[in-house]
This record gives sequence, C-alpha cells and structure tokens, in this order.
Amino acid sequence: MPYYAELDEDSQVLRVIVADSKEWCENRLGGTWVETKIDAGEQYAGIGFQFDKAHPKRFAPDWSSAGQTQQPDGSWIYNTQGQFAAHNGKIWTNLLPSGTPNVWEPGVANWREYQLGVNYTVWLQPTGAFDAYPSGYRVEHDEVEYESNIDANTTTPGGPGGQWTRLTPLPALDEWAPNTSYVIGDERTYNGTTYRCIQAHTSIVGWQPPNVPALWQAV
Repeated sequence: MPYYAELDEDSQVLRVIVADSKEWCENRLGGTWVETKIDAGEQYAGIGFQFDKAHPKRFAPDWSSAGQTQQPDGSWIYNTQGQFAAHNGKIWTNLLPSGTPNVWEPGVANWREYQLGVNYTVWLQPTGAFDAYPSGYRVEHDEVEYESNIDANTTTPGGPGGQWTRLTPLPALDEWAPNTSYVIGDERTYNGTTYRCIQAHTSIVGWQPPNVPALWQAV
C-alpha cells in the first residue's frame, strides 16, 4: 500500500498516511497530496504516520435514518457519490451520483460494501439489488468506459439490452478492400456504411459489401 504526504502551500509536509491513491486523499481529506516512500515505523520530516486517517473504517460515521428525509435547512445527509457510512458492522460507500439524495438504507439499495484497495471506477458484478448500479453511474469494463442507463443495473457493460451506454469512442474501422481475406465477424466500412462479414471469403473487385449480401451485412 503506498504512502502519501500532505503538503502545505510552501510544500512542507503536514502528515503522512497510508491510502489507496492520491485521488482518494484529495477527495476524502482535502488538501494537496504527493506519493512518498518511507519504511514502516519511520517518520517523514519529523511527522509520524496518522493511520487513523488512512482507512474509512476508522472515521466513517454511523448511517443515520435521518438521511432518508430532507433536513430542515433543505440539505440531504447522503448526497455525494463515494460518501462512507458505517452500518450493521460494515462500511458502505454511496453509489448515487453527487447531487442525488440517497434515501436508501445500506444493504438494501444504492450502497456498496467498501473494501480497501478496490478501484470502484472498474465495473464489479453486483451481488444483488442492494449494490446494483444506479442510473448515471460510470464504470470501466475491459478498458471501455460506460454509463448506466437504468437503476438497479446488474447487467454486464457491453452486453445486449441497452442498459449501458458506451462512452469510449469505437476505434476507426478500416475501409473494405479487394484481394483481402475476411472472416466472420470482421467489420469494415464502405461508402460511409459499416458492414459485418457473415461468411469467410477473399474479396475481389465487384464483391463490394452492398453488392454481396450473402457475404456482408450492414450494421
């Protein structure tokens, strides 16, 4: 697990902690952080570790049922994606997009059990409705970024059904060309239209995709 140092405006070290990432430190604790190297038990610039600040299990507040209703001042307790809450002996992180009140009890819906070291931008198979992805949640799967189109989304990004929108642009396809071997599933463009090969063959002049529907299917 890497170490991170918080710096003041003069680049002096304020504290050193163990944490998941630089982004985690800045998002959860504020301030400016840099990764540093230090052996266990040592001090850095005369400042010891603050392990109690490095793990949300040490400071996550207990979940409150008051979060299920709007507060007198108009605010909501749980309205930031990534918020932590302790409940039933576990630490949970809020899945809903920032600005959307999460009125659900952890373990019921829209919360995921927190695990140190897990990158929550990477898609994880939900184990049930309680940790399924809400509408608008963004994940990375097979190096492609997706956004959930529905609430309680337990499907795999990139699969059929339209439950996810692909955000990463598709790579540019090659143009169809003669004297080229194609296999089933190959995709090529011709005159601005994308075609998928449905029968393996070696192309020749005259076998342009729109001319041979037995070989190519418009996508």
